[in-house]
Amino acid sequence: MNFTELNPYLDAQVVSAGDVAAAKTLIALVARNGKPQPELMGVLLLCLALRTPRDRHTCVDLEQIGDWLTTEGVDANLKWPTESASWLAAAKKCPLIFGRPGEPTPLIVDGTRVYLNRAYAEEGAIAAALTRDKAQHLHIILGGPGTGKTREVAMKFIERFKAGERNIKVALAAPTGKAAARMREVLLRQCDDLKKLPEGNDVDWQAVTDAIDNAFSGTVHSLLGFGPSREPRYKYNADNY
Repeated sequence: MNFTELNPYLDAQVVSAGDVAAAKTLIALVARNGKPQPELMGVLLLCLALRTPRDRHTCVDLEQIGDWLTTEGVDANLKWPTESASWLAAAKKCPLIFGRPGEPTPLIVDGTRVYLNRAYAEEGAIAAALTRDKAQHLHIILGGPGTGKTREVAMKFIERFKAGERNIKVALAAPTGKAAARMREVLLRQCDDLKKLPEGNDVDWQAVTDAIDNAFSGTVHSLLGFGPSREPRYKYNADNY
């Protein structure tokens, strides 16, 4: 294909010059093997998958591809099918780039989701870890800002104290030390609010406050004992936790 066809998408910042450069490299490898090269929609899908790490996504969900057509997103004048079938058909025309789960292709198509191969493997590894028997007590709380995630953590925390537990180990870990310190402040504030509610009856609040004050607070790397020159690099790992 003529890569100048991507210029309108570059101008609209749907893809970046880096995405296009990486796509050109992959497509050149395909051409070298004498295999069919992707057409515009296939190259665009490749570029969209390459940008997923910047968007902090693991994949391109083609079921939601129509949502890109917003006033802040993709211009309606650009070629942009809103149904997944058109994108999947474009992917099928280049099997050396778009493969099925388990195939050694740069991109993996799983249903209507398109992943970078590495992201697909990592997502699978995380899913496997979360479904092991030893992870049965793991709780995951999801929600945007202000939806009550920290309050939910505080509720779970005081429930343990109301049940009579005292030797509770607490760790507050975040990407940065500042964020972890902020987490401690918010958790203490939520506990103060709960004191005034019926849920706060029969709770040893001094023990709760002491547990939070004495909790580890720092980065995820420091919690895991990361050392770049150590082998293994993480002191606390799958074999030592």
